[in-house]
Amino acid sequence: MRTILVSDPDAPRAGVVPPPRRPASRFRPTARCPLVLLGIVVGAYALVTFVPMLASAAIPPDSVRSHAFYPTLLPIHAVSGAVALLIASVMISPCRRDFTPRGHQWLGYVYGGAVALSGPTGLVVATAADGGWPARIGFIALGALWMIFTAAGVRAGIRGERDAHRRAMTRSVALAFAAVSLRLQNPIFEVLGVPFAIYYPIVAWTSWAPNLLWAEWRNRRL
Repeated sequence: MRTILVSDPDAPRAGVVPPPRRPASRFRPTARCPLVLLGIVVGAYALVTFVPMLASAAIPPDSVRSHAFYPTLLPIHAVSGAVALLIASVMISPCRRDFTPRGHQWLGYVYGGAVALSGPTGLVVATAADGGWPARIGFIALGALWMIFTAAGVRAGIRGERDAHRRAMTRSVALAFAAVSLRLQNPIFEVLGVPFAIYYPIVAWTSWAPNLLWAEWRNRRL
């Protein structure tokens, strides 16, 4: 009796080293849906609110600062940040798999350009933020890290360094969602009856530091 050997198509061939398999992500696509929805809502609201202000170079009286730059830079920061948040929301949504590499690349360029506008203007606007210097330093750190990680991600993407690109952009997107965290935490402190002067310097840090810690945890699992 002859024994017929059936080769396993998935078995490695002689002399060929199979590429390492990445562990499956535990952040399931359906788990992203609430996060994506929040990002789209916050981004869209910012556009609806600040695009007219950008066109008229005016902001609500209760938000006016004595700084001459504030009425101009705040809308630029908010609108470009909203564009970055909307793109980030799309890029982490389940539909991102439908993008072609070229589409992903161009969305990345638009995202990088939006951060290049929102980041520097945010640094300047942060110097006039409520909450004193504890809050201002927190927002300045957020803007600086956001620009650094975005620039690192774009650079790695251009060089074809996929792992470095993914890790840097994970950090960048996590910081982009600080806009969502900020708007979720503010009403919680209000409901708890914490005075604005006390909780806002806290939110200036808690709106982004936990996001960045989550990004680092996720990067270590990929």
